[in-house]
Amino acid sequence: MINEILCFTKRNLKLYFRDKMAVFFSLLGVLIIIVLYILFLAKMQIDGFVTGSGGSISEADATYFIYAWVLSGVLSVACMTVSLAVQEIVVTDLERKVVYDFKTSPVKTGSYSISAVFSGFTVSVIVTTLIFAGYTAFIRMSTGCMFSFQTIALTLLLIVFNALASSAFIGVLVLSAKSGAAISALTALFSSVFGFVNGSYMPIGALSESVQNVTVAMPFIHSSALFRQVLTADAADKLFAGVPDAIRIENLQMYGVDLQFAGNAIAPAVSVAYIAVFGAVSVAVAVMVSRRKLGDG
Repeated sequence: MINEILCFTKRNLKLYFRDKMAVFFSLLGVLIIIVLYILFLAKMQIDGFVTGSGGSISEADATYFIYAWVLSGVLSVACMTVSLAVQEIVVTDLERKVVYDFKTSPVKTGSYSISAVFSGFTVSVIVTTLIFAGYTAFIRMSTGCMFSFQTIALTLLLIVFNALASSAFIGVLVLSAKSGAAISALTALFSSVFGFVNGSYMPIGALSESVQNVTVAMPFIHSSALFRQVLTADAADKLFAGVPDAIRIENLQMYGVDLQFAGNAIAPAVSVAYIAVFGAVSVAVAVMVSRRKLGDG
């Protein structure tokens, strides 16, 4: 069964990377966030920190924090949208009846379903890691700051963790989709809207309390919050050095680094557990949908 999964995964990877439009649209959400912030929004928020502090906060420290914050949202979005684009192959196979050919061979359809999720996970980890490396180099060239080895290691672990949970959830979506048009529309929607859902286009603190509570109930915001807690830690220490703790806490909550629900702080361990449960439930649902749609084999 392992050989079957690996063979299907290899096939899926080739199909994904061969389709340049699929690669582009899987990165569209990431590109939107980067372009919006680098060209427009980053400068506004950096100036807000410098001006609001009366000059006590340097532009370099503010830039480091905002760029690290943007990177956190980018990684969260990439884990989801890249996996979605890869697993579109399942819908295409169903439409073309390719998957039903497997029933006439010794290959188990369960291997096919698992390989779809594993393909999404594999590409998501690869592409998101490359994005992390490229944006880290950009931060280094722009600010002169560099993430510590511990920060890089924790970020890579979070990429693997979030890519796995995201791929399991995407597996449910693609197996439930009835047509390629539906999943393509879903991909376009995710690419353009997901940045709002995980608090990347605007800080979550800018939303009303009721909207914040709804947003925090979604696992996606917890994904981006975990990335932010790791990637902005050093930048936050520099940015808020000598600043009262109340101001630091207020800003970290404003930017979705520290999450709250109904006025209560959410610990990082809770976010990790929430995403883990979400991923496990997604796997269980994906298995049930797969058996119903593809057969027990």
